[in-house]
Order: sequence, then C-alpha cells, then structure tokens
Amino acid sequence: MKFHLLRPGTRFRYQGETYRKISALMAAGESDETQRLVPRSAQVDILDDSGQVIVNLLPDSLPGHLFEATLVEFAASCMAAAAGIGPPLTANQLEQLEHAIATAQSETLAQLAKRQRSTE
Repeated sequence: MKFHLLRPGTRFRYQGETYRKISALMAAGESDETQRLVPRSAQVDILDDSGQVIVNLLPDSLPGHLFEATLVEFAASCMAAAAGIGPPLTANQLEQLEHAIATAQSETLAQLAKRQRSTE
C-alpha cells in the first residue's frame, strides 16, 4: 500500500524498519520514536499488533449485489464528506454534487456490466 493512503497512527514497515504514521509525510520509528520523512508514493506494509503484515486484497470476483451495495455506501460517504466542507456548499452545489456522484455510480455499474459481458 502507498504511504499516503495510511491513516495517522497506522503501524507499518518501510525499508525493513517499523514505524507509525504521525502526519501526512512523517512517521515515527517504533524503537526510538525518531521521526522520518516518508515519500507519499512509498510502498509500505501495514502491520497488525503482533508485527505481522496485514494482507488486504480483494477477491478476484465479488457478487454483483455486494459490489452495488458497496458503491451505494461509497456514494453516501462522499455526500457525507461534502457536508463537512467549509465553507458549506450551497444547496445548488450540493444538488450538482449529488447528481455527479449518482451519474458516476450509474456509469461505473454500466461499465462493469459491459466488462463482465465481454469476459463471458
């Protein structure tokens, strides 16, 4: 996983050392708390509490209903995040954003269906 995708506080291994992410570009060494700049694009391994690498891979296929439900949840998360934008979006801007997200959701599902048909 790329470093910039980690949440602050996440334990990870980079170049053989164990760190915790403390900010967008900084990590603290687990052994001595020495801070280090980590490139956003750095490939890191997420670790669990016992120091084992967490593998978070998607399966080769997902049931359509599960994917669609997850996409709906993602769209709702986008709208919820938009509510926290400051200064607040106007009603018109929120409507436009909601329309754009709904369109992207529909187009994504259509593209996936098309790809599925082409592989059968």
